[in-house]
Amino acid sequence: MCERHKFKELKEIFDVVNGTNLQTAFMLGYYCGLRASECFAIRWRDIDWNAGIIKVRSQLKYENSCFAIGPVKTLAGYREVEMPRILQEHLVEK
Repeated sequence: MCERHKFKELKEIFDVVNGTNLQTAFMLGYYCGLRASECFAIRWRDIDWNAGIIKVRSQLKYENSCFAIGPVKTLAGYREVEMPRILQEHLVEK
């Protein structure tokens, strides 16, 4: 797949999620490389605004017919990821 085609598809995805409840989760995944389960478990307290990082320490799980936030599966899952300016600005708006 050529780079131009990839860019077009990515823009289409951004257009679809723009302004929806999925926009923030998509941006966390795209800009920070978070897994979907991690995107939906980020809380405000996980954000270090001064350092511009997000502390990944939990994930969304589906257990016993119920969604719940729990710890990440492995010790390597606990990490800090850099938050780009565009994501910071989006989160400040929220």
